[in-house]
Amino acid sequence: MPQLDSSLTLPLSLSVALIYGVSKLSKIGSREPLLPPGPPTLPVLGNLTVLPLKEAHLKFTEWARIYGGVYSLKVGPQTMIVVSSVEAIHEILEKNGALTASRPAIEAIRRITQPSGMVSFSPYGPQWRKMKKAAAEMMKPAARQQQVPIRTAEITQLLFDVQETPQDLFYHIQVINSYVISILLFDRVDV
Repeated sequence: MPQLDSSLTLPLSLSVALIYGVSKLSKIGSREPLLPPGPPTLPVLGNLTVLPLKEAHLKFTEWARIYGGVYSLKVGPQTMIVVSSVEAIHEILEKNGALTASRPAIEAIRRITQPSGMVSFSPYGPQWRKMKKAAAEMMKPAARQQQVPIRTAEITQLLFDVQETPQDLFYHIQVINSYVISILLFDRVDV
């Protein structure tokens, strides 16, 4: 079996690695085949260069006319699915709600909201349904009026705590979330 000249091994290896890296990099920002259509993408950037900074609703409406009620945008490696027709929203939320109700985990949000969690950032499931039901109860007008003194007291405490130990901001936010939720749901504090 012929042997490869050792002086060629390193350049050949680097060339193969470079070709592989460029190939992978060029796919970042490109639309995967199964995604809904959308504006043309650029390698690595995707649609970042065409996303409007002002009056985004006008551009999104224009894209909905071109690509339909459901279209996709790429921002680097991330994919955004834009749903802009009532029929598509109904199909996604009502008919396929169990499949589409969950959301991606965002580590920073998880760290800030733990252990209490938040309905808007929690994955779909039994715990999410309980939190949603409790949130709906707390949003009724009579319940909101009863919450004013509790929230005022807790915000005052939060401001005092942050002034005393600003480096513990996230901890203070967790504590106030736990206090308010415990008081509103169970009429007691379990922290």
